[in-house]
Amino acid sequence: MGNFFVKNDELCVFDFDDTCYMYFVSDIAIALFYYVQGIHDSEKRNETAHRFMTLFMEGYKKENHLSKDDFLSITEFLKLREMVLYIVFHRSTDLESESYAKRYVDFYRGRIINDIPFVDIDFASYL
Repeated sequence: MGNFFVKNDELCVFDFDDTCYMYFVSDIAIALFYYVQGIHDSEKRNETAHRFMTLFMEGYKKENHLSKDDFLSITEFLKLREMVLYIVFHRSTDLESESYAKRYVDFYRGRIINDIPFVDIDFASYL
């Protein structure tokens, strides 16, 4: 969400480190992930995720269609994003001096190990 500037009505997009050919549902999962990942209260996170998915999919379905099986794999892509970011922080940061990275690792480690869903919402309801 923060990887662009608008100046003089022109859009400048940057930060393409995740640019790749991937499943379309991965794009949805990544957008949802970064929208709610800083919310640690489960109920608030789920409410925010529901609100996001309702509005996001309203627009998405006007332009694209995903099969039910593809769409329901969003939970796996959310877990993949959790793990990728966890690995990046371990690989690329000093956890003792980078407070954001430390908070992320501390919060998500147990969730990843115990396979706790990133959000607990009914994704089938957005098809």
